[in-house]
Amino acid sequence: MKFYYFSADWCSPCKTMKPLVQEYSDIEYIDVDSAEGSKLAGVHNVRGVPTLVVADEDGKQVDYLVGSVPKNQLAKFMGKYT
Repeated sequence: MKFYYFSADWCSPCKTMKPLVQEYSDIEYIDVDSAEGSKLAGVHNVRGVPTLVVADEDGKQVDYLVGSVPKNQLAKFMGKYT
């Protein structure tokens, strides 16, 4: 699986969410600035940040999580992949 974390420097919820995502040190994720990675954001239909996208090895999106969520909700989401 590939994990993409879409965020923006100006986004306060992104700054809150990022440390929670980083707690999952057993997964590798690609940190994508939504402005710089706009083509990749378009491929995965990212409309808001923060967004965590899970893709298969071919790059096809299989799941996503939008917004800054509580730690327990992120744990439930990540539990499907870790």
